[in-house]
Amino acid sequence: MGWLRPADSLLEPKGIWEDAHRDPPPDGPVPEPTEGILALGKRVQGVRIGGKGADRVEELDLEARKALDCTDHEWDLDGTFDFVPVALLLGVPLMFKRLELGEGPTREELRYETKMYVYKLMTTPGMGLPLTWNQNGDGTPLPPIAVCRSDGEPFTSQDWACLCEFHEYMDETYVRTEHPWYTNKAEFKKWIQIWVKGMCYKKEVELPCAFPDVAPCLEYRFPLGLKVRACNLAAKPELNGRVGVVAKYDEAKLRVGVLFDPPHGLLALKHTNVGMMEGGAAARSRALLDDLEKKGKGPVARGPVSTERSRPGGGASH
Repeated sequence: MGWLRPADSLLEPKGIWEDAHRDPPPDGPVPEPTEGILALGKRVQGVRIGGKGADRVEELDLEARKALDCTDHEWDLDGTFDFVPVALLLGVPLMFKRLELGEGPTREELRYETKMYVYKLMTTPGMGLPLTWNQNGDGTPLPPIAVCRSDGEPFTSQDWACLCEFHEYMDETYVRTEHPWYTNKAEFKKWIQIWVKGMCYKKEVELPCAFPDVAPCLEYRFPLGLKVRACNLAAKPELNGRVGVVAKYDEAKLRVGVLFDPPHGLLALKHTNVGMMEGGAAARSRALLDDLEKKGKGPVARGPVSTERSRPGGGASH
């Protein structure tokens, strides 16, 4: 089955702070994918970025507001979508489309902080916004945005939350003038690993997943020995609901090796066909904490897991 060896540790990826990935920013327009828009004319899974998602605005930080303004949505991918330059630099063929503002009670525009982040993603370093997106000042309303990927791969609300928090990570890690040098595929992959691992410690998050084609993070999402349930299998519907134990990974193929009782044995399931049992998220969190203790980190607090990240030189981000 071409199994990859399980990771030796569930700690942060090696060199998480020391081995930063510094690349020169582009000296012109960001190249679009050579294959073009693979999913052109197809219905694809994406998200809708609006302005009505967060009701308790004053109780939420800016990143939480941006994430809550996002809802999963299917779109017909046509020629009215634009590639997102910053996302292309990160290795994701993301596309945006501006929807209608609406009128009267149906009028909806992006919150200021969400609008500015959308503009930031659409800005090519050193060149600015595309002419078609160049608005007359920050006060110009921006309507809701349709978001999807040109390759047809699903883009989810978890992907958007991870992407939103990436620029906060950049602000905390590098000075602003160096951001263009670290806006690259390797740095984004490193961030995805940090984000997904943090989500996997949360007992209330059942199936953490963001940009699995960039960083599968299977060892965090499905620790070895975790009991899971097969789901959404069309070819072998008789397996749906059957319980097995995580035994191996094949990250290159985005598959999880699940050991079932005879006669099925060890099967390689796509990560999207592996579901949690009741209480599975809590079991996953315990397994990750147990692994930390086994790696010599000493007793680990078993209360609510903080999402704070260690920063260079000690301390935590806030």
